[in-house]
Amino acid sequence: MYTKEQLHKDLLKDLRAHDYSYMYSESEEVWLKAKQTRFDIQFRILNLVIMHNYNREHLLNECLSLFTPQYLEGLAHREINKFFNILNQ
Repeated sequence: MYTKEQLHKDLLKDLRAHDYSYMYSESEEVWLKAKQTRFDIQFRILNLVIMHNYNREHLLNECLSLFTPQYLEGLAHREINKFFNILNQ
């Protein structure tokens, strides 16, 4: 079982390493790997916010702060916001 510290560390690591443009790839291998990483990211966000009572807005801001300001207007910014929108469903 993961500790909340390990979940948090792995979430930030996956967000940095995730291929945000995977959906444009013609490689099935790239697409499948990125889909799994996307699932893992969403699982960690849900687990941290729901099970470990992390503040949603604080965690979202921390995740967005991993990227430079000019990068925030791009695909990564939109995808990270989508990851957190699953909490609204």
